[in-house]
Amino acid sequence: MSKYSLFNKINNVKSYNDANSIKYDYKTAEGRIMLNTIFRNNPNNSDTQNLLLANYFTSNNYKIWQDQFTVSKENFLKELSIDKNSPIAQTDDFKKSLALGYVNLTGLSINLGDNYTQELPDFKIAVNYLIDNQQSDEKALENMVKFSVNSLQAWHEAIGVEYDQDYPEYNSAQDFLMVIRASNLTSKFIEKDKTTNWGNGNSFNFYLNFGLSGRFGFTEERLTMLNQAKLPETSIYSLGLQQKNLSSPTNVWNYTDFDWFTNENGISLKWNNKNRNINNNIMLLDLGYINFYIDLDQITLGSKTLGQKDFIKFI
Repeated sequence: MSKYSLFNKINNVKSYNDANSIKYDYKTAEGRIMLNTIFRNNPNNSDTQNLLLANYFTSNNYKIWQDQFTVSKENFLKELSIDKNSPIAQTDDFKKSLALGYVNLTGLSINLGDNYTQELPDFKIAVNYLIDNQQSDEKALENMVKFSVNSLQAWHEAIGVEYDQDYPEYNSAQDFLMVIRASNLTSKFIEKDKTTNWGNGNSFNFYLNFGLSGRFGFTEERLTMLNQAKLPETSIYSLGLQQKNLSSPTNVWNYTDFDWFTNENGISLKWNNKNRNINNNIMLLDLGYINFYIDLDQITLGSKTLGQKDFIKFI
């Protein structure tokens, strides 16, 4: 079902260079709000929903998502040999659908009289899912943001985000991304960082650790988080510094001009001056309906000024 759904269109990774990818810059007021809301503040705060509605779940972004979903719906009609201008495609139920797919019917039979049963062939029925064919875009966005606040809360609980922390001066070289609690999870992060053999000059360990990757043995933690967030177990969850021209949630082998170190104090960055400069500051978060890039600016680039700096703190 997820192949033809609004959720799939939003949750799908696009490259940073894609015109339809959503981007923020920490140097701007909007970027600062998004970073604080997503990475630092308690999602249960009273202003979280309004901040997300004003800065992410906007009418402009909703139009982008709907336009992409419209293409998927047209492809679904092609599978059924139905013209996109057919009466079916013009109904409110079809236009307001959130997902399209098939229900497979197997093992059916009919009884003919007392002594004869006719087995029927397996077949499938095309179906669409919707909440209300009269639902406004504004109401749809309100529902999406309520759902996403729960997803965000589940993610924060999974990685142990600490709230009400003191941060350095905004976008100074000392500024860092977030604070999380020291736990069994961070101990596993540290151990995985010690045992990999591909070196410190790329962001791959960060992606595998904080992406709760099965490759690093975090399958149980990942599934627990997705279930608590009410997200499909097959949905994309990704956090990493992805190369700007790539669009795969797993293609984050990104070399940086700083080395990455993980220990009991957290993750730190040490400038290595190797001039790789593939991507030193653009980070992707893809979690359910929340899917955007953000230019972290001095949160990572401050390592050039300081030599070595904090990126994420464990306390």
